[in-house]
Amino acid sequence: MDIQLYNNFFDDFDKLLTRRITFPLWESLPKLSKFPMDFTEYPDHYEINADVPGFSQEDINIEHQDNVIFISGVKNNEKTDDNGKIYLQERLCNSFSRSFKLPSNINFDQVDAKLHNGVLKVKLPKQEVVKKPSKKILIN
Repeated sequence: MDIQLYNNFFDDFDKLLTRRITFPLWESLPKLSKFPMDFTEYPDHYEINADVPGFSQEDINIEHQDNVIFISGVKNNEKTDDNGKIYLQERLCNSFSRSFKLPSNINFDQVDAKLHNGVLKVKLPKQEVVKKPSKKILIN
């Protein structure tokens, strides 16, 4: 007896819905990130929340330089069985990269990042910005 794969009705419906729309307005809209993020201000800190399902702590990198925070991740999906015949493989590699220009009042020594249930939470504590007093410059 031969085993045949049949397309499910919903597979055909999904193909219909995912066809590329070529309306000019559609092309000008910003692309939505596969990994959406929120940036929120609280009285004593800022917070970044990012949906990163399937990523582990080892897959994610967070850095900062000159008040810009860089959040990126790379996850490679390995094959589990060399003897199997793959009919569909959509999970080869997932990656994302985002950066934010941050306010100047962040205490980077106290930044805290946690990953729980596929949500990355980065807490950026505020610090008081000490303004340097102005200094008069004499004209010679």
